[in-house]
Amino acid sequence: MERKEQIGTEPSAFFDRVSLWERVDNDMDLLRDLVRIFGQEYPVIVQKLDAAMEARNGAEIAKLGHKVRGAALQFSAHRVAATAARLEALGTAGSLDGMNEACEELKAGIAELLDGLRLMTNGAR
Repeated sequence: MERKEQIGTEPSAFFDRVSLWERVDNDMDLLRDLVRIFGQEYPVIVQKLDAAMEARNGAEIAKLGHKVRGAALQFSAHRVAATAARLEALGTAGSLDGMNEACEELKAGIAELLDGLRLMTNGAR
């Protein structure tokens, strides 16, 4: 079995590798570029999310949740996308109940996702 097939079929708790591999048309260079860009954007997103949480700015929290949901779906990370959607809904509703927990869960999920993506793009099994 060639390497790209092995990478594409490995299980992951953070994202669906098979779906992701298909999404990038088995192009490791493209995947590496996407992971690099997301890795550069992640600290900025977290900083903005923390500021929005501190200011209790529901509209900004919803906007950031929406942005992360889109990025997570790009990487076939459905668990992270679901958490981002929950945060987006809470921000839209202006509901503070559960917002801190959802925010912390989202930040942890993004960090785990990036770790898993970096392992995949570095050829780790």
